[in-house]
Amino acid sequence: MTRRCAVLVVEDDDAVREVFADLLAIEGFEVETAANGLDALEVLETWHPHLILLDLDMPVMNGLAFREEQLRRDAIAHIPIVVVSASRDVTRRWDGLGASDFIPKPCDRETGRDHQQGRPHAGAHERTDKTGVTGELL
Repeated sequence: MTRRCAVLVVEDDDAVREVFADLLAIEGFEVETAANGLDALEVLETWHPHLILLDLDMPVMNGLAFREEQLRRDAIAHIPIVVVSASRDVTRRWDGLGASDFIPKPCDRETGRDHQQGRPHAGAHERTDKTGVTGELL
């Protein structure tokens, strides 16, 4: 039996985290969530997803600090990240993280429905070979 593709959504905004989790679950992904980098590290102690969607600006432990710690831990260092951020300054910040891709926010339920129905939108991305995961992500 093969495992469904698993994604960890790390996002401090409850509504945004819920939208991503719901959209991924509808598409058949196994999804776990965390409200900040520290919570994400706790999840990763017992669960290893195929991909991490990572917000950068979060309280407790931000995305940059999370990524640095993730890369220090051999058991989870290999898990690719896709940065999800509304920051206008994000390109310079995520390039140094070794991120596989970037998804701009905002992303709402209507945008997700449009994508699921095949209508392109600004946040639509095909997962790349860099993540090792195939298919559409949002």
